Formats: sequence, C-alpha cells, structure tokens
Amino acid sequence: MVCYLKHPNWSEDECHNYGANATEGEAQSLLTKLTSPQGEEATRDFVQSRDSESFPNNRMEEIVAETLKIPRRAAAQSAWSVMSGDYRDILPTIKVPTLWIGGLQSHIPLECMSWAASEIPDAELTLVPGRHHMFMEQPEPFNLALSDFFLSRRPLA
Repeated sequence: MVCYLKHPNWSEDECHNYGANATEGEAQSLLTKLTSPQGEEATRDFVQSRDSESFPNNRMEEIVAETLKIPRRAAAQSAWSVMSGDYRDILPTIKVPTLWIGGLQSHIPLECMSWAASEIPDAELTLVPGRHHMFMEQPEPFNLALSDFFLSRRPLA
C-alpha cells in the first residue's frame, strides 16, 4: 500500500489505486482500540484480518505473540507513522532493482501493487498465492519468486 489514509480530494479510483482504504477517523479509532484495555483483542483481530481463514492457527498465534511484545502505545505510534505516510513521490526516486511482491489474495488491491511497481524504475511485480503473510502461508512460491529475482539480477561472470 502506498497510502493508507484516504485524502478528501481523491476520487474513489485514486484511493483504490493508492491502497487508501480508511479515513483519518477510522484509523484513529483503530489506534485507540490498540491502546485500550482491549488492545490485545484488537491486535489479534487486526492481524487475523490480514490473512485467510486457512492460515495455520499456530502460526497466527506466533505473529500475534510477537506483535504483542511491542508496548501498545509504541505499536499505535508505529502504526500511525505507516498509516499517515504518503509514499507516492518517493517511489520514482528508488534507484536499485526492486521486487514488489504481493499476495494474490492480499487486502492491498492489485491495482495499487501494479501502480506502485510501475512508479519505481527497474521494478518487477510478482504475485504469489496467499494474503499478507504469504511468505509463511506459501513459502515455496514466495522463496522461488525471491530466488528468481535475485538470480536474474546477478551479474554474469
């Protein structure tokens, strides 16, 4: 996602293409929940919403447990930093070969991933099965995509 927050002057198509799917009020509400007495439950719900129902429960519990090691206030501040960022102007300045890898069933729209990859010079978009944690859900296709990318960029001796 390039921008999490919807800007009031953007069309629905622009919001969709940039991955903007929440208003500032919706984002603030989520962050308030993360720091509330129900912060653990809110964290679990948020993390689980990013993955498919078939995602192994024991792996989900590992992710949640690691996420909960971060003090809730610091987690909310970190999340706000990501949510409020607008990286559209940064993408064209990336000067290294880039692999934008995403899950075929990701919560991030395909149009957003395609647009973002097209804005980065010398970028490649690869989609693999899975959602947000596709590297855990489908490690073989994910690792193959990484391997193919790095091998294709390796200078010939």
